[in-house]
Amino acid sequence: METEKIGKILFWLVAIIMIFSAIIKFIQPQQIIDEFTNWNLLDYLFIIAFMELIVGVLLIIPATSKVGAFLTSAYFGGAIATHLTAGETPQLLLPISVLAVLIIGILLKYPKMLLK
Repeated sequence: METEKIGKILFWLVAIIMIFSAIIKFIQPQQIIDEFTNWNLLDYLFIIAFMELIVGVLLIIPATSKVGAFLTSAYFGGAIATHLTAGETPQLLLPISVLAVLIIGILLKYPKMLLK
């Protein structure tokens, strides 16, 4: 099952991105504070960082990777909506790209799940 291995690698890639993003949000550099203030989400910064960390971990645990994939998809849907609402069209590239990688990973790792 070569495609399943590629799917797992893509899941790990997305998980690393999520965990790294969470760590940056926990550190709270000025750029993150400014962005979250602009979006009126500064009060939720810790919650969003914690959610990213949990979802990233769920993606790499085999027993929870399907749930992790579902929650990650929902998370990036929210990220895309936030950028659209704020009129930040150039910033859409990252969440759309990561979501696309995740969807490809789902298709490769769980092909039967989507064919039912």
